[in-house]
Amino acid sequence: MKLRLQLFTLEPKAKKRHPELADDESDMDEDFCERHEADLLEKALEGAKKKFDKDNIKLEDSQEPKVPKSELDEKLKNIKAEFKELKKERKSRKVEPRKGSKLVLFKNRARLTVSH
Repeated sequence: MKLRLQLFTLEPKAKKRHPELADDESDMDEDFCERHEADLLEKALEGAKKKFDKDNIKLEDSQEPKVPKSELDEKLKNIKAEFKELKKERKSRKVEPRKGSKLVLFKNRARLTVSH
């Protein structure tokens, strides 16, 4: 879905040339997407915390200074911002292409047209 929305942002005429790409590809509803994103956010935050704790234990064992908690807070903040952006994109159905995504879109355009 996100790839198609990026394509439409970069090439607005693609929606008119290939109307079959504008159709939703699955029967997933908004509630399911919201719950799934919430679960992914929770897992990402938990994973970041576990990795931080694990890295600090390793550093402690090797007699090196621990990583400051502010670094963990920064990672958690970045993860939350990423998911906030994802939620915004899903609601507005407009995806701002990121740096380098234009090349990826052109490479994957053939995949999109073949799959539909």
